[in-house]
Amino acid sequence: MFRIPKRSVTGPRIALAAATTVALLMTGTSVAAAGTLATETTDWAYPNAPTFAAVPGSQTVTGTLGPTPTDGQDPFTVDIPATLEVLSVAYSGPAGPHNLVGCGLTGVGNLNQTFSSNNSGCQLNWFINTNFAVSASPWTVTIVTQNKPVSTDTEPPSWSVASVSTTTDIPSGVAVSYTATATDNVGVTSSSCLPTSGSVFPVGVTTVNCTASDAAGNAGRASFTVTVTLEDTTPPDLTVPANRTVEATGPAGAVVDYIATATDNDVIASLECSPASGSTFPLGDTTVGCTATDTSGNQASDDFTVTVRDTTAPSLTVPDDIISEATGTDGATVDFTPTADDTVGVASLECTPASGSTFPLGDTTVTCTATDTSGNQASDDFMVTVTVDATSVDVIASSIEAQGLPNGVERSLLGPLSQAKKIAGDNNPRNDGAVCNKLDSFAAHVADRVADGSISTAYGAELTTFARAIGSSLGCV
Repeated sequence: MFRIPKRSVTGPRIALAAATTVALLMTGTSVAAAGTLATETTDWAYPNAPTFAAVPGSQTVTGTLGPTPTDGQDPFTVDIPATLEVLSVAYSGPAGPHNLVGCGLTGVGNLNQTFSSNNSGCQLNWFINTNFAVSASPWTVTIVTQNKPVSTDTEPPSWSVASVSTTTDIPSGVAVSYTATATDNVGVTSSSCLPTSGSVFPVGVTTVNCTASDAAGNAGRASFTVTVTLEDTTPPDLTVPANRTVEATGPAGAVVDYIATATDNDVIASLECSPASGSTFPLGDTTVGCTATDTSGNQASDDFTVTVRDTTAPSLTVPDDIISEATGTDGATVDFTPTADDTVGVASLECTPASGSTFPLGDTTVTCTATDTSGNQASDDFMVTVTVDATSVDVIASSIEAQGLPNGVERSLLGPLSQAKKIAGDNNPRNDGAVCNKLDSFAAHVADRVADGSISTAYGAELTTFARAIGSSLGCV
């Protein structure tokens, strides 16, 4: 239809000088319509135009207007229905500048135009400069249209598709993008495929169905497949124990139990560790290597360290305190047997003084130390006491006789001892004082023999010490 837009202006009341007549000339038919331009206080407009006939042919718009706004531009609009195609427009009237917009034109000053086909369902806008502010000027626009050709296309759109194959390690499926293109000899008006590209396709084979339509209503269809194969490439999630330290329970080390775990998005086929849980681990550090394998052959490996150490000292047992009678003037030979036990093994057991040593008169502390194969030690001690009594006089006598001393020296030493032995033999405590006197006499003879060089100072001291020890046992002062 012809649409005559209003233009608002600010100014005095405008009176149009003449009426405008619009005539539509149709092929084989002539239709005329006329109207009178309204006179208003604030605006002006063309008379209402007749409806634009939706039939092919040449239609002419003529008009004569009086004074207009000072810009002189009087626009009007024609809608070309979708059933017609505009072929050309022609203009006759005052010189421009003019402007024509629409139906493929972005704005041209020449109002005489020829259009290519398919210019239907569009809008033409004329801006005609008539300079009516000076005088009224007639103008004519002629529009030539034709029926839009009816399509005789019977060929449906064609599709270019291809099946798609992919893999995933996700059991629920994976998003798949594909390309499917529809083409047509007259143009595709719509096309779609289901499931759409980018959808999540489940594991297995899915058929994608595509449909396209062209302007003639022909439909073209195609289908292809999207194949998703579950291909597990993810290794198991393996968890091994933290490094650990255990105490040895025997010479071979210790039995160690542990737990390694593995999870997978599929199924764990095996989980193996070496050395295995429950194995005997030797002393020191042992690396345990674990490998988890799923049913697709994916593997994960990790390791940890088991340290077996021996920090336990041996268990040491020493004899009770030992009291032994002197067997010589230098004391007595004492034998004893300490024992030691250890979970790993006893490397050594030593005592000082050692078993079988000659212990002097009196108390001697024996210290024993057991050391295991890891260097752990245990120590303990006990007392060895070598004693004498009145009968020990024979011990001194035997020692003197064994020295091979000259007869005079030997007799001078043995005499007081024989007398002391005789007195002590009556087992009468009242006579102990007499025994003490004889022992003192013996000590004096020993000092003489040391002085004249008959015996050594050391031997003399040994004899004197022993005699005084006997005296102490008798309560001698």
